Amino acid sequence: MRILKAAACLAAAVCLAACAGAPARAPDQSAFTWKLEILGAQRCEGLHAVQQTTQYDGTVIETEYEKQPQEGQVFLLVNLRVYKENAGGPAFCWADTALQAPDGSRYARLADNFLQDYGYSRMPAADLQLKENEGWVCFEVPAQLQNGSWALVNTSSEGENSVPFLAEE
Repeated sequence: MRILKAAACLAAAVCLAACAGAPARAPDQSAFTWKLEILGAQRCEGLHAVQQTTQYDGTVIETEYEKQPQEGQVFLLVNLRVYKENAGGPAFCWADTALQAPDGSRYARLADNFLQDYGYSRMPAADLQLKENEGWVCFEVPAQLQNGSWALVNTSSEGENSVPFLAEE
């Protein structure tokens, strides 16, 4: 009997030691109503576009658009696909979605309706209820944060769905 207890204690100790050193894993998305897929991401110090408008007399006027982040910040643009695979479940809420930086800090989505002026197809900002949605979203992050493993994190009643990605300059 003592040998069985000693063996059980040894097995438990080995299991605890092995589990303590295991890296944390992102949750499996199969448990979530909404699936997230990062299609691309890029950091930029500002956005610039030129729009050409032809007047009634045939002359062309060029209008320049410039959008800069706040001082000390950069834009992090994320192109993603959000789609509903399971029936029912909660809506996909942007208020419950954040960009997690490599240092662990989190940032909310900007009011990014300006993205269309710069040639980006924008993801709807309203809570998503149905179907598949694809487009760009914009975050403003400190410029000193280096590239690394970023994550888009959505927290719902189903748990925290975290999808890691790398951002390009």
